[in-house]
Amino acid sequence: MLLAMTAEGRVAGYLVGALKNPATQERFADISYFRTHFAELCRRFPAHLHINLSESWRNRGIGAALVEAFAEVAARAGAPGMHIVTGRGMRNVRFYERCGFRELGAAERNGGASVFLARELDPSSS
Repeated sequence: MLLAMTAEGRVAGYLVGALKNPATQERFADISYFRTHFAELCRRFPAHLHINLSESWRNRGIGAALVEAFAEVAARAGAPGMHIVTGRGMRNVRFYERCGFRELGAAERNGGASVFLARELDPSSS
């Protein structure tokens, strides 16, 4: 877990991530799209993340800094890539695209589409 703290010691945001392929982990078995739609993509881009920032701290580069910090950790651990799954058309898609992610897959789910956004990592550059 990575935290973004305010000068007053309050949490402005966080990033939680995992380095292992979610399609092969029992703890993600209840999220079917990892195994049914994105298994091959998860193999190529195993590290995954979730990020959240307080609304008042958005658009200041903090989220991008958290993503870059996680990318460094994942690359040092040997992950060839990282991914995020979100909804098609969601506001955060543009944020991830600015952070170097690109859409590589989609799955119909609950009347909408979940999209798999991924970014390659270079473990040798860390």
